[in-house]
Amino acid sequence: MNSATAATTTPDPDPSDNTDTAQVGVTALADLMVTKFASPAGPVPAGTPIVYTFYVDNLGPSTASGVAFADAVTSNGNFVINSITTDRPATCTPATPTAPANSRTVDCALTGNLEPQSAGTGRWTITVTITANSAQTLNNIATVESTTPDPDPSNNEDELNRDVTDLADLAIVKNGPALPVAAGTNTVFTMVVTNNGPSAATNVVMGDDLPAGLNYVSAVASGGGVCALVPTNRVECAWGSIPAAGVRTVTLIVNVDANYPAGVIHNTGTVNSRHAGPQPLEQRGSAGPRRRPRGRSRDRQVRHPRPGRRRQPPDLPAPRHEPRPERGAERGRVRHAAAADDVRQRHYGQRHVRSRRRPEPRGLHDRLDAAGSDPPGHDHGAGGSEHAAGGDQQHRHRAERGARLQPAEQHGQ
Repeated sequence: MNSATAATTTPDPDPSDNTDTAQVGVTALADLMVTKFASPAGPVPAGTPIVYTFYVDNLGPSTASGVAFADAVTSNGNFVINSITTDRPATCTPATPTAPANSRTVDCALTGNLEPQSAGTGRWTITVTITANSAQTLNNIATVESTTPDPDPSNNEDELNRDVTDLADLAIVKNGPALPVAAGTNTVFTMVVTNNGPSAATNVVMGDDLPAGLNYVSAVASGGGVCALVPTNRVECAWGSIPAAGVRTVTLIVNVDANYPAGVIHNTGTVNSRHAGPQPLEQRGSAGPRRRPRGRSRDRQVRHPRPGRRRQPPDLPAPRHEPRPERGAERGRVRHAAAADDVRQRHYGQRHVRSRRRPEPRGLHDRLDAAGSDPPGHDHGAGGSEHAAGGDQQHRHRAERGARLQPAEQHGQ
């Protein structure tokens, strides 16, 4: 209610109308919204917990009172609610963990009020964990309501489905005779097939390929299994279904060939189902000892060049092309400076090797000597030439690495 009054210093002949009162009604409104998520993403293997997370948000503008949350879960198979938790004080049912059922409803009532987002977080979080041990489809519908009027009820419900697939972990253990077997006699093998779940295994087949020297006599399977000898000397036993934690036994009798040599008989059994198990290594059982390799296996290490240290090929000197000598000049003179320094490059993996072919000293000296004595100013370079005394003088020419013979046109010019 709101009152207004008017006053003045001038005398008012009728003060009864100087005051007026108006009443305005105020209504609280709280727009609640529910959103849900599930992890992991589907389809989910049987036995894997599914975590549902629900967010109840108050979009305002007013505080919401008497907030209640409900989650109806239905399925075409049985499931278990493992836990229900909230981040605010609340009362939730049913008690967890629940007994297996194909329909459950989670109810939670918030103890206090839920403020709008403008006055705080405005969010209430509920977490529900569900586990299903068989193939099914979980249908999940969440709703939220409050005693405070909601201006937009269209966002008060959210629905999510999650598929669950069967998963059966089969294992087999095979036992052979404890004492040595005499050739020409019968012996017994026992196979124990176990379904470690979590789902029932359907169309289960146990196979045993008899090695050469073992002859089939009979096979009997427990739990309604049917055994038979199939081509290539293979024994198979089949069951329509083995429930989770179910155990089946096969007793196999074989005859050892009379001419079987002394030694060890290796016989392996396998088990498979339409629903593959998460640990396929357990689905093979052997009655014989494992054979160790004779040699030790070593991993060959391959070395790679380290970055920045790779050896690069050396730079080769570019050949110098000198002008051709005039007609009539000595043909034996060296025209190309690289003729006396033959550079070859050989590539071996990451290494590059330069090799120089040293010129034949006598041949080169004879060429220069045939053209006459050394011209004035001729310089043999660091290698030079040496003359040895005694007897007939023999000229020996030494060419060091990197030395070059100068063309005849540059001598004495």
